[in-house]
Amino acid sequence: MLEWVTESEIDNLGFIIERKHTPPYGHPSQEGNEMEEWQEIASYITHPELHGQGSVTYRTEYRFVDSTVVIGVTYDYRLADVSYDGVVEYHGLTTLIVEAIEPLPDRFILYQNYPNPFNAQTTISYYLPNESYVTVSIYDLTGRKLETLVSASPTAPARLSHSGGSVRRGRVVSGRHKVRWDASNVASGVYIYRIETEHNTVAKKLVILK
Repeated sequence: MLEWVTESEIDNLGFIIERKHTPPYGHPSQEGNEMEEWQEIASYITHPELHGQGSVTYRTEYRFVDSTVVIGVTYDYRLADVSYDGVVEYHGLTTLIVEAIEPLPDRFILYQNYPNPFNAQTTISYYLPNESYVTVSIYDLTGRKLETLVSASPTAPARLSHSGGSVRRGRVVSGRHKVRWDASNVASGVYIYRIETEHNTVAKKLVILK
C-alpha cells in the first residue's frame, strides 16, 4: 500500500506510479545485479483513485494498492503528477523500498539474506512466531565470530542494530524482523550467519563478492 498527501494542488490532472525491482540473484533477467528500468504500473487514466483535484488549497490523501508484487522481491516506487498541459513532474528522486512477504507463518524462519552474493551490504531477515531472546551473529568458515548484529539474551542487555527487532521485557517481539550487515571491511568469500533463539539455532551461508 502506497500513501501520500498533498497540502494543495495546482492544475493537477492526476498521478502516475512507476516501479522497478532487483530480480533475485540467479534470475535470467538479472544482468550484473542491476535494477531494471522504471515501468509504469498505474496512472490516473487506468485508476480513478489517482485522479488529481485540479487547483485546490485543501489537503488531500491518496492511496494505491499494488497487488502485483511477488514474494521475495524488493521494489522501488516513484510518483509523478501530470498537469492539464501534459507536463509530467517527478517528486524529487525519492523512492520507497518495500518487500513483499508471504502470509505470517506459525513457525520460526531464518530467510536467505538478500542480495546474495553481495558487495558491501546485505539484509538478513527472520521471523519469530513468539517473542524470544535472539542473537544474530556472523562467522567465517573457521568458526571465528566476526560481528554480532542482534543481541537480546537473559545474560546481557538487549542490543539491536539496523532495525534488528523491537524489544519487550528483554526479548525481541514476535513478527518478521530485518537486520542489515555492512561488510565493507570484510574480504570476499563465504561466511555464515547464525541466529539463536530460546528454541532454535539456524545457520545459513552468504557470499561476499567484491
